[in-house]
Amino acid sequence: MQTLKPTLTIDIWSDLVCPWCWIAKKRFEQGLNRFEFRDQVVIRHHSYRLAGGTPAMPFKDAIVKKLGSQHSAELMMNQVGTAGKSEGLIYNFDGMMFGDTEDAHTLLVAARKAGIADAVEERFYHGSITEGRSLFDRQQLVAMAVEAGMPKADAEAALE
Repeated sequence: MQTLKPTLTIDIWSDLVCPWCWIAKKRFEQGLNRFEFRDQVVIRHHSYRLAGGTPAMPFKDAIVKKLGSQHSAELMMNQVGTAGKSEGLIYNFDGMMFGDTEDAHTLLVAARKAGIADAVEERFYHGSITEGRSLFDRQQLVAMAVEAGMPKADAEAALE
């Protein structure tokens, strides 16, 4: 008699300019690694563009605009920074940018098809949040995708 192995499907929506998404990604990965039935979990990633149509701008300016005051923005950034540190992440708010991540998500779709989405996504998060690299410059996106293992020609083709 054959034993049924049920699967659990988890849908994840995220955006690379969401400061909490990198933290959530790390926490989810840790929980999944401890889950006894992790090999029965199917994860479906979805792009969620927080700032569709928004031109790139410094993250600090965007968060002040969203929260209505410098004080509220500083409190939020302190919270994120502390939570990030607890996961081993470094947030450099002075270098972070905010805007429409359509091109970055386009490259992530191509990376999923190539089986390297996690590496590319992680490179995008680290590059933009810690290193201050732009998710809004196609040359930078291609460079980061290549650093994560995607052939340059594939990255460039995905953006065409």
